Amino acid sequence: MDMGPDQITVSVAGAVPFIMMAVRKIRKYRHCTSRDKFVTDLLNGVTITPFFMMLGSAFSEAVMKELVETNRVLIAVAGAIGVVAVIAELMKAES
Repeated sequence: MDMGPDQITVSVAGAVPFIMMAVRKIRKYRHCTSRDKFVTDLLNGVTITPFFMMLGSAFSEAVMKELVETNRVLIAVAGAIGVVAVIAELMKAES
């Protein structure tokens, strides 16, 4: 079974919320599950594969080629989430 970057991204995004739920339960957080945490974990999971591919593309021509040929929507979503995270951190630093 040959999984491309798109399938890996979707798989990781689907797994991250459940992994984080288990981690919160192990660490005995009071609220292990909520819709907001689930959505946040899902969106964070979407960014993992594209971010690693972006990092790897600096060192490997093959990874760069794969990144260029992958689904642009997933790369755009990862970039948008990254920008929002940076802006949120900047806004937090201002307060």
